[in-house]
Amino acid sequence: MRAELLAKLLPKSSDLENIGGVNHNAITSDDINIRLSYSKITDSELNLLLAKFLDDEQHRSNLFWELYKFAKEVVGKKNGRKYLEVAIMERIMTACPFCNGTGITIFKDKIDKCHHCREGTFIYSDEVISSLIGIKKKNFEKKKYNEIINKLINLEHSALSKIGANE
Repeated sequence: MRAELLAKLLPKSSDLENIGGVNHNAITSDDINIRLSYSKITDSELNLLLAKFLDDEQHRSNLFWELYKFAKEVVGKKNGRKYLEVAIMERIMTACPFCNGTGITIFKDKIDKCHHCREGTFIYSDEVISSLIGIKKKNFEKKKYNEIINKLINLEHSALSKIGANE
């Protein structure tokens, strides 16, 4: 989890160097659990935060199944699963998988700027999204995909505001 978010989870904590240590100002996992439990955060919001900031696969799977019915209603039963999988990937995985978020690719005889990202942040263009979904670009329904993305964005904003990290 990012240090800024941890600091906002428990504002009285001042020493982020000793997370989990014996220092009286250290943030512990209990501090975070208490803050999350008092924040009235929903299961979907919690799953999104833990999947995104802790890269937890179980919470990512839980998030998928919580939003699956919504995706089927938006896109239809045939492509709902793929649209949702790619939308979750876009909201959670921002680092470029080709250069590992460095922005450059290293080959045996040269170093190039990565063409798949912008300074390490992967570019999810319509072509890339339709390819990840497994459909032709002409069949890609951007409006429906954006509806799923907006649902994920709203969930994230709601969760961050409940824990005080959006201030």
